[in-house]
Amino acid sequence: MTPLLAVDDVDTAAALCDALADPPGTVHAVHVFPPDAPPGSDRRRDGEEALNVVRSRLSARATVRLHRREGDPAAAVPDVADGVGADSVLVGAGGLVDVLRDRSRRLRVVD
Repeated sequence: MTPLLAVDDVDTAAALCDALADPPGTVHAVHVFPPDAPPGSDRRRDGEEALNVVRSRLSARATVRLHRREGDPAAAVPDVADGVGADSVLVGAGGLVDVLRDRSRRLRVVD
């Protein structure tokens, strides 16, 4: 099993980490930044903090690989999933669900 956690904020990141009670050897996490978010902006900071939550919660139990992409989450998340060979994409119950629903049969929603 190779999961990809699609994170957009720290709360979602924490919930997705909690959903992986027994993480496999490698866990991937991705945050997609909007193209118009300049370095140092709140959106980029929130994304980095979300990725840091994944690293801090799971790195003692799994190898954690972090991915940062800029653009449209509907394209970027499936691209990362394909690139890392993810067999599941975990997302929070927020906006990414609607964006990814038709793009990934591997989608798993975590409340």
